[in-house]
Amino acid sequence: MLSLAVPALAVGGLLAALVPLAIHLLWRRRRRPVEWAAMELLRQAVRRRRRRLQVERWILLAARMLVLVLLGLAISRPLLSSGAIVGGGGRTLWIVLDDGLVSAAPGEGGTALDDARAWAESLVGSLAPGDAAGIVLASSPPRVALEPTSDHAVVLDRLRRATASLSPTDLPGAIARAEERLAARGAVEGEVAVVAVASSLREGALPEVVPAASTEDGGEDAVLLLAMPPATREVSSISVASVEPGRAVAGGPTPIRVRLVREGDLSPRRTRVAATAGTSVDRTVSWSAGEREVELEMMLELPEVAPDAPGRVGVEVSVDPDEHAVDDRRTATADARSRARVGIADRSRLGVGSGAGWLSRALSPSADAGIEVVELEPGLLEDRVLRDLDAVVLPRPDRITTDGWAALAAMRARGGVVLVVPPAPLDSHAWLERLPMLGISTEVAREVVDAAEGAAPTIDPRSASPAWFGMVAGEMEDLASPVEVRRRLATASRDSGESILSLSDGSPLLLAASDESTGGSTVLLLAAPDLGWTDLPVRPLMVPLVHEVLREGLARAERSRRLVVGEVGRHPGASRSIAPSGATTDVDDDGIAERAASEPGLHRLLDGAGREMGIVAVNVDARAARASPSPAEAARRSLGREVEFVDAATAGARLATEEGGRPLWTALAAAALLLAVVETMLARRFSHASRAEASSSEEAPAFLASFGGSRSASA
Repeated sequence: MLSLAVPALAVGGLLAALVPLAIHLLWRRRRRPVEWAAMELLRQAVRRRRRRLQVERWILLAARMLVLVLLGLAISRPLLSSGAIVGGGGRTLWIVLDDGLVSAAPGEGGTALDDARAWAESLVGSLAPGDAAGIVLASSPPRVALEPTSDHAVVLDRLRRATASLSPTDLPGAIARAEERLAARGAVEGEVAVVAVASSLREGALPEVVPAASTEDGGEDAVLLLAMPPATREVSSISVASVEPGRAVAGGPTPIRVRLVREGDLSPRRTRVAATAGTSVDRTVSWSAGEREVELEMMLELPEVAPDAPGRVGVEVSVDPDEHAVDDRRTATADARSRARVGIADRSRLGVGSGAGWLSRALSPSADAGIEVVELEPGLLEDRVLRDLDAVVLPRPDRITTDGWAALAAMRARGGVVLVVPPAPLDSHAWLERLPMLGISTEVAREVVDAAEGAAPTIDPRSASPAWFGMVAGEMEDLASPVEVRRRLATASRDSGESILSLSDGSPLLLAASDESTGGSTVLLLAAPDLGWTDLPVRPLMVPLVHEVLREGLARAERSRRLVVGEVGRHPGASRSIAPSGATTDVDDDGIAERAASEPGLHRLLDGAGREMGIVAVNVDARAARASPSPAEAARRSLGREVEFVDAATAGARLATEEGGRPLWTALAAAALLLAVVETMLARRFSHASRAEASSSEEAPAFLASFGGSRSASA
């Protein structure tokens, strides 16, 4: 069948063909007849030649129109397909080029990117002059680098200019992007689309979760997916997979937990690990044969920070350079303060026996607890007061003003922790309507529920969330069993908010909601810390419950201060982010960075006045850097698609078997030129002079024949 690479030009040629017809119709002017003596002789001559002249005129008109039609079709580059046409006219080859993090790993002829580029170039070299090729880059986020073009020199130049990115590889997303572009161009009946994956298909390039298989029909219109064979060369590498700073105890050194992962050479060896944060400390790790992963703890003295400065400092951990150096170092943020600052918003009720008093003693049971308690007036909460606090406890949420709730929401958006408890003196709790501002939209009844006499439920230790109470999981049975809850607030639904601790009757006691992007958390205790409600304040569970809630909440906030290269950061309150190189990224009013992080290291955050707000650790994705080879079947399963592996030597031949369209534009152009020559000859043959010569042999006088012929031509 016939398909067109540029249908618009073909339509233009058809419209241009109407121009000769319009000229013909416009020039058919009617003349007023003038009777004179020899008119009858002329009429007889015209009648004898009329049919012949009409045939000649229509032949010339058809020839001129056909010349323009053929010329328009030739310019539109039509192709004749007897089987498959890729991309709607000839073969349109979409190349998915892996320029992600793992493409910097050593390959057979340089880097993995060099191998992928050479394979792609062999495919481009096998294309016919009428075929087109486009390029999709697979580093996250996948993007079209070059729309399909038949200028193969441009395609090769774009391939050679591609460089390895520090972003993870997203092959399924890149393949989907190429298919979207194919769909956008429109399908032609009988076409077969070809997408070629130029990737070494190492472990880091493949998705961790297998994507769902395509549900589109196969057959003639299916996408043919070709890929270069997976790499087989082992790469010896040791990566810093994670860095987890702890909290210093009583002003001492800070523990830094480091996890190392190696691949390739698994023989016994020694590796030097260095941790730096103002000061440096080294450690030597001895690997045993076959050992792939090691965890170690390093004690590091963090630099002191000014009282009015952000309390977090950057920590960098590195190992000796190896074959694949992109994951040899990793950064993290650590709290350089010896104490966390926690506010209690009930200044007037910190006496013994009050809810605020019990909470204050639970927060700071001793001088070395690592928590500084700050008394706050609940009616005077504002952003300026909360800015320097890590967490806030609300024993009297009923006394918080509207502006105070807004300030608490802003603090949570910055990664703060808010612990809310019901006031013991109240029987109706209208303040619960404010909780959605802090992320908890679970419907909680305003009225207090009293347990039947002698039937008060106890805390179920098995319901304790491992994420929130993992540090005391071994002692939870002894800590929780004796605790009774005689009064509580009951929940009507669990639409939002995770139950992290429940009672023996299944009702929740602690609800938590965390913002994944900022790490801010809200925890709601449904029983007041009052002996009329529960005996929790005098039980051993009280102190670890409060401390573990704050510990996990602060840990989630700390984890949110880390980004992976290729992710878009969220920095509430900041106006811009500055990378280690000095490159600046603006942050909008919602705290969303205008573009994804592209540079690893410690990024500084500034507010609208240019003041330091803190730092964010940006690292490469450790898994995306893994350079271990993947077997062909494992790669096929990971892609979740039917893929055919072809090497560089046979890739061109394999692509040639997918029959594309045969170009017709050269033949049409030649036909248009030939027809133009024929039209010129016919026009001369049908000209006045020719008819005059021919008419000399007719019966009419020569001068009448000549005059009549001219007259007929103008009629």
